[in-house]
Amino acid sequence: MFVGHYSVAFACRTERNKIPLWVLFVAVQFLDYIWATLVLLGIEKLRVIQGFTEGSMLDSYFHPYSHSLITAIIWSCVAALAYKMICSRHPFDSAQGKLSHYSRSAPLIIGLAPTVSAAVTDGALASVPVLAWS
Repeated sequence: MFVGHYSVAFACRTERNKIPLWVLFVAVQFLDYIWATLVLLGIEKLRVIQGFTEGSMLDSYFHPYSHSLITAIIWSCVAALAYKMICSRHPFDSAQGKLSHYSRSAPLIIGLAPTVSAAVTDGALASVPVLAWS
């Protein structure tokens, strides 16, 4: 599952956009960070079933706030806005040791990365978008 997330990060990384790879790794895992936090808070539900799948024993049976289509798009917009605010304040590129040019397409790439990686690995775009009211 994580290979699919990271493949989107590697696909987004180009010489032109200059987004650090670690930022793209965080972007593609962003929905899973939210999911883990909501599971720990008891908002989203998870159960452990022995032999559920070969790769994992976790059955995430209720995750409408982190992995439905609508909320994935909302969280992706949050990620893009956060990246734009942080990147516009700190234009220093530590890898090159000089000021870097801020790319206008970078927030869009960061914003699309969570939704695309969820579509590739979790099937979020194939599922029915659900807004849960509890």
